[in-house]
Amino acid sequence: MESWTSLVRIASLGTARTSQQLCALDFADCPEGLREALLAEAGGVPAPRLAQRLLDQAAVLALARRAGYRATSVASPAMIAPSPGAATTADRPVCRPAAAARLVTILATRRRLLPEWLALLDAARGLIPPGLLPEMLELGAAQPPLQPLLRRLVGERGRWLAGLEQRWNWAAAISIPPEPLPPGERLPDPERLAEGRELVFALVSLRPQSLERTTIEIRQPTAAERERLARLGRPSVPEMDGGQIEGPDGEIEASIHLETPLARLLAALDPAVWKEAWSHHLDGPEKIVRAAARSVEREMLLAALTAATARWKALEWVEPLIAERLSEPTEEGLDIFHLLPAARQEHWILQALRKSYNLEVDQPGFWLLTRSNCVWGPRIAAQLWPLMRREIEERQSTVTWDWRLLTTQAALRLDPQLAAEAEAFFAESITRSSPLVPDLVTFLEELSFRAAMAAELRGQSRSNPPAATSDRR
Repeated sequence: MESWTSLVRIASLGTARTSQQLCALDFADCPEGLREALLAEAGGVPAPRLAQRLLDQAAVLALARRAGYRATSVASPAMIAPSPGAATTADRPVCRPAAAARLVTILATRRRLLPEWLALLDAARGLIPPGLLPEMLELGAAQPPLQPLLRRLVGERGRWLAGLEQRWNWAAAISIPPEPLPPGERLPDPERLAEGRELVFALVSLRPQSLERTTIEIRQPTAAERERLARLGRPSVPEMDGGQIEGPDGEIEASIHLETPLARLLAALDPAVWKEAWSHHLDGPEKIVRAAARSVEREMLLAALTAATARWKALEWVEPLIAERLSEPTEEGLDIFHLLPAARQEHWILQALRKSYNLEVDQPGFWLLTRSNCVWGPRIAAQLWPLMRREIEERQSTVTWDWRLLTTQAALRLDPQLAAEAEAFFAESITRSSPLVPDLVTFLEELSFRAAMAAELRGQSRSNPPAATSDRR
């Protein structure tokens, strides 16, 4: 098969004027799976005439170039073959040109909107355009949380292409051996975890008092217990490490109160063990959290319960812990807010906004809004927008990092169907001479961008019927 440069040279001169002979389209240097795929896409076995053969080879080579095929480094036929368990995407059409163009814009300037665009495309049962498959496969390799969604959106062509590059194997469903743990880290064995739990129960206990004044008491460890704490609670063990917990955008720093070995052991235990152990005195997470708040070791206990709640996704503990923190009030420990279902997040946000005088960084409304990961609907907008307008009218400070953080979050979380209402509501505000106006304009533009993005992909699901032919490689 000729090279692309050779074909261009022959086409420029004209097949009737060239003395160069075209090689037969035999794909001698191609693996079997690729040969059949390219021939099928190009329309079958080429005709013997020179001009027709030139066009056939150009069609095949153009497709190979789009797919990233290189004859000198092609993978083995086993890697090119579709994975046995891969789901079919024959009923999914490639997204429409307008949506594809918006994806290009998102990849260039608005990467934070990519997860939402992918989710909308999945809901519309569409596929990523072929020309963007290499970039999306590379993105999936760099961001593993996106991989489950991308597997459904790359189609058969994407799975075939993934077989040509080792770091894209996650999309081809080719098994990859897990990477070894970093030096010095090892998974704790069940006996070690059981020993840690036994030690924690020996040091942490209840002190029942009348009138619901029960507190949690922590006694000083003996010398032998301190040695066991140092061994069992060292931070190099992943399951025992209380230094990180999951936030809405990945890992976030946990409280400094988790630095001691005992605190790390407490943070490693499922909070359900306390509910079971103290059920005779305290019937549920709410009363246990209150008992922890009365303890001399209050901050350490609350921080450990918060980290354990995040690690074990113990949802029944989230609201009691948030209520305790907001009663102070403080923003420490509120990073578990995103674990709540959307309806409960809305409840807490509305409650905080009704009590907020403004949207500055020291207000509970600001704390919860910037930790939320749910869609903000009309009820939140009705409370939030007047406070935003008041900020523009009254705030004189040029230090606007907190305002920028809030408007960025609002642009991502507000329901995009509210974009037109938002533009009408803030029409007068954007004419004011306030240092907050540029970020307000950016917020409105981003919300409108998301509205157009959603409309394009909703249109795809209504007007694009399932493809008549399969997504051939």
